[in-house]
Amino acid sequence: MAASSITLVVLFPEKWAKFSGDPNISPALLGSFEAALSGCANATELLAKAEGFCRANQMQGPQVAAPAFLTGRICRQIALEELLTKTLRLRPDDTRQFLAQLASETPAERMATLHAILGSTPMGFFLMWVFRNPPQANDPFIGIDASHLPCQLGLPYNAGDSFVAWGIEVPSGHTLRVPTAFDAGMTFVDLWAPGGTTVPTGLCQTLGMSGFPEFVIRPPTFACARANFLQFRAQ
Repeated sequence: MAASSITLVVLFPEKWAKFSGDPNISPALLGSFEAALSGCANATELLAKAEGFCRANQMQGPQVAAPAFLTGRICRQIALEELLTKTLRLRPDDTRQFLAQLASETPAERMATLHAILGSTPMGFFLMWVFRNPPQANDPFIGIDASHLPCQLGLPYNAGDSFVAWGIEVPSGHTLRVPTAFDAGMTFVDLWAPGGTTVPTGLCQTLGMSGFPEFVIRPPTFACARANFLQFRAQ
């Protein structure tokens, strides 16, 4: 393949359309993206450079001014287990035992346990995606069937996969922003759509469910956890 044809628009037109169609990416930044990918020898190099550019240009979307609402965080349980095992230097069995303990506690007890044991632990390693339940400022999970959250948020999953979710109070000094295609990155941009709202998939799409407003944030600590801690299986 000629070097001139090794471009994102030629090799991955659907991905390119997400970047070029994002109203929150300026023409100048889009031009810099194209320039950064010029001269690649093959698709592997192109993808690596593109992902590197995305990582370097996250959190560029519009800022949400002083949010007076709680946001919701959801992730696979295995991802949380890996986070806690690494950051707390626990054995995997100890991490799973800790989560089992949380599952047996009342909502108030769970929050107290999270704050006491994980209060200084970051909720993630890099960028974190969160959502808002517009009718509910104080609890992002009221009126929601948690088992539907993965498909309402447009996450890749299989029925029966284990997830965890909790509410977050955005702390002072942390910026909440509308995500851009650069936040999604090359891996997840196909599942993402511009506009600041999640895109339901699978069962939720069939049921006509709507998405949620979504945002990105640098991970705060678990001291900011609020509004329950849910462990559930995707439907």
